[in-house]
Amino acid sequence: MKKLLYILCAVVLAAGCSDDDTASYYLDELVIDTANCLAEGSYVQGVEANDLCRIKIPYENAKGGTARISAPETNGLRIDAQEVALVSGAGEATVVVKGTPLLLETSFLQLNIEYRAKTYLSSVEIAVLEDVDPSGSIEFEIDQTPLAGLTAPKTIAFTVSPTMAAIVESGTTPDGLRVNVISDPATGEGSVTLTPAANFLGGEVELTASFGARAPQVRKIRVSAFAAGEGTADAPYEITSAAELEKIGYGFDKAFRLTSDIVLDNNWTPVGTEAQPFSGSLDGNGRKVTLALDRPTEDYVALFARVGAGAEVTNLTLDGSVTGRNYVSALAAASEASLSADVAAVTVKGENFVAAAVASGAGRDARVIEFGTVPAAVNITMGTDSATESLGLVTKGATVTFDPGTTGTSWSYDDASGNFTVTKEDDFSGGDVTFRVALGDRVTSTVHTIAVSSKNMYESGSGLEGDPYVVVDADQFTATLHTYPAAHVKLTEDIAVSNWETIPAFSGSLDGGGHTVGGLTAPFVATLTGTVENVKFSGVNIAAGKSACGAVANLLDGHVEGVAVTGTLSAESGASSGDTGFGAIAGQAQGSSVIDNCYVNVTMTTNSNFATGGLVGVIKGTNGVTMSNSTVEGSISGSISGTKLGGILGRKTNTNQNSKDIIKGCLVTAEVKMTGEGSNMIGGIFGALQGATVSGDYVGGITIEKSAFTGSVSGGNAVGGIGGVCCSVRDCYVGGSVQAISVSSSSTAAAAGISAAVKGDVERCVVYGARVTGGPKGSSYTAGIVNVKNGNAPKATGCAVIATTIQTGGFAIYGTASGDITATSNYRWNVSYADAAAYVALDTDTYGQDGIEQEPTQALFESLGYDFTSVWTWDAAASAPKLQKTGCDDAVKIN
Repeated sequence: MKKLLYILCAVVLAAGCSDDDTASYYLDELVIDTANCLAEGSYVQGVEANDLCRIKIPYENAKGGTARISAPETNGLRIDAQEVALVSGAGEATVVVKGTPLLLETSFLQLNIEYRAKTYLSSVEIAVLEDVDPSGSIEFEIDQTPLAGLTAPKTIAFTVSPTMAAIVESGTTPDGLRVNVISDPATGEGSVTLTPAANFLGGEVELTASFGARAPQVRKIRVSAFAAGEGTADAPYEITSAAELEKIGYGFDKAFRLTSDIVLDNNWTPVGTEAQPFSGSLDGNGRKVTLALDRPTEDYVALFARVGAGAEVTNLTLDGSVTGRNYVSALAAASEASLSADVAAVTVKGENFVAAAVASGAGRDARVIEFGTVPAAVNITMGTDSATESLGLVTKGATVTFDPGTTGTSWSYDDASGNFTVTKEDDFSGGDVTFRVALGDRVTSTVHTIAVSSKNMYESGSGLEGDPYVVVDADQFTATLHTYPAAHVKLTEDIAVSNWETIPAFSGSLDGGGHTVGGLTAPFVATLTGTVENVKFSGVNIAAGKSACGAVANLLDGHVEGVAVTGTLSAESGASSGDTGFGAIAGQAQGSSVIDNCYVNVTMTTNSNFATGGLVGVIKGTNGVTMSNSTVEGSISGSISGTKLGGILGRKTNTNQNSKDIIKGCLVTAEVKMTGEGSNMIGGIFGALQGATVSGDYVGGITIEKSAFTGSVSGGNAVGGIGGVCCSVRDCYVGGSVQAISVSSSSTAAAAGISAAVKGDVERCVVYGARVTGGPKGSSYTAGIVNVKNGNAPKATGCAVIATTIQTGGFAIYGTASGDITATSNYRWNVSYADAAAYVALDTDTYGQDGIEQEPTQALFESLGYDFTSVWTWDAAASAPKLQKTGCDDAVKIN
């Protein structure tokens, strides 16, 4: 039994390779087979060791890489440090011995093996001999007749004189051949055993007899696994059997010739890999190879799996059958070379890339069965009698044969378009239909199956109010809404749509039942005059075109309630002007539209002039749009000068005294941000009111009430916590960050806690725990409530600024260069003025007002008209009023 030396993370001295007392240490690292370490070559006293003096070190459990092997001098012999590559697993390392033996004795050369940061020690026995006639010669007798057809171990006897001469394999060992030399120093008789492995092809074995200073004797024996040939173009290896043909897989660049007909069974391994394709030559020599390959679950099934450029196959006939999955043929599954073989008698079958001779690559056949995507299922929608789909067949001119597999259907196939049509008859509900594709009689695809169903467009209902169409999946949802855009529809399951096409106009109603619709990549409806309610549009990914754009509707003239939108919306440069809207719910709203109890949590970005809002981009018309009890989270940002930006609404246009639009009960926690040079009119709730008619105390346009902003809003100028340029504001609350950032020293940066500019009155508004700043480069208006008027004399009444920071030079209530804002009964408490040296306050701010400094109490605010019954609540910890209810119901949100 072998004695193995196992040493880990230590230096352990072992006895000689022949010492029976050698200890073995079983550890999970490199294993040195000390018992079989061998000193080759001739070691003669006083004669310098030559290159045939070598130590062979067997090992196991290597992990690849290199080892550094050395041995200190013993009896004049040593091993200078040598880097030796170790194969993974088991192998044999060979190192050369240097030096001149000194004494006639047997000694042990200590081996130091450094590998993977550890040192392993072993030793090998070396016997030093004496040559009494160093001028003598060496006699070495061995049969050198070439060996052909070497497929099993072969032993060749030899004799040598002097009997103590060493016999060593001195040449390069042919791949796949193991050479073992045994010699008896007492008799001079020995043998060399040649053991071929599967990958052995042929070559030359060189043996050298040496002894001391005498002239060595070299003998060479040609060996081959084949009956004849050298593997060259002039002398190809001659193949007579299936076993010899298998060796092509090890001679990728060699030349081969058939000399017999061969039959290959299902154990055949197709020749060539992607890393090492066959690049040699095969001369069929008029012979025939019969294939019997049945591997329906495997790819690259053929005589050759992969053939490289420059390869040659000629004068070959193939017969039999080949079955595989993808890339299936008789000769080569893939070839970059043009090959030649008679394959007319071979039957080939596969799923995709199926051909008679070559299935793929530069050398592929002119006709190959090739599919793109084969549909797994086809549905004949209710209301129609047929459905047409692409078969995914790239091949033109092939024969396509259908087997309906169930009654009630018929099929047709158009080779020009690659489309197939299935037509149903009465009472058909579904079944599997199979088809196959053929190129002639012998090359066919395997059977493909398509599930055919005749699904109802909806599960039940008449589409009338009170009896809606009930839809349960994405197919029904899509088909019903597009087919019946005036009907009443109810969704009863969560669904995900794909490749959504916007409904041009919808005047019916959709009740989502609180279910989720995922995968929206385009606006749900272009023009909505009906109702959409109780739907959660999750993970939208929509890019605006050049017209109004919203996730629910581009143009809203209807009703949206209990709807949630999450995901991403973007409007790139080149989109339309500021009269065009971009919103998470609707791009544009008009008429008497209503948006109520909605939830938005999106990332909105605009690089266009779109008026942009968290709910609606722009409102037009005079009938009065209502946006109520809704929540906006996430971020809304833009970078183009002139864009009007708001957390709820971007812009209101075409206003007059008859317009009665309203925002009420809404909550914005989002980041609202404009970064473009010259950007202005940005609000936490509302961006800008433009063109409003003022008549006495009434301001036509929009009223904002009972709403709160607690996010952050920033832009170049006219930035407000509620509005950039606003109208009537009452009972609102701001608790976020408001900042106007000018882009040049000549710019004006106006910011206010409620509105930078106002056209109407501001009543009963609270700014608590906020920060209002301007600048840093240009002149700055900053105020806790409002900055400047933008119309007839507006009023600021009953407002309070509490625990808020305002830029130095600003005012707690209002600050304006032109005055004309009537400010009465406004209060401040615990207001600090930031010392921001980079900001520049206007020298003309002589009309500003800081209000009355007084500690806030509920009684004070009650005296100002605050309704603590239904609107406000008193926060005793903050000593400030807070709104009782803002935003949507929790059930509407998408968690």
